[in-house]
Amino acid sequence: IFENRFRYAGELIRLGAKIRVDGGGNGVLPEKVMDARKRYFDAMQSIPTEYWDVVRTVVIENRLISVAAKKGSLRHRNEMYLQKHCLRVGLDYLIEFYV
Repeated sequence: IFENRFRYAGELIRLGAKIRVDGGGNGVLPEKVMDARKRYFDAMQSIPTEYWDVVRTVVIENRLISVAAKKGSLRHRNEMYLQKHCLRVGLDYLIEFYV
């Protein structure tokens, strides 16, 4: 996962995108960054793996739920229902973690 994110960040730098600074600069990450990463990983571990993919897609990547079946078909409706159900359950686990 991290390799892809680092590769993506390198591509943004190459294209001249503005980068958010985390305060490191000297190769050592600040304590706040390390703490935020730990809290993020703990939160993600609270979500069972069968729900993780759809939660990551919607919450982390900010993308819509999508299914491969033809729109309007029974299969499409069933797959969308399943994805929405997984998202609701996964978010319930995330809420329980933070409460």
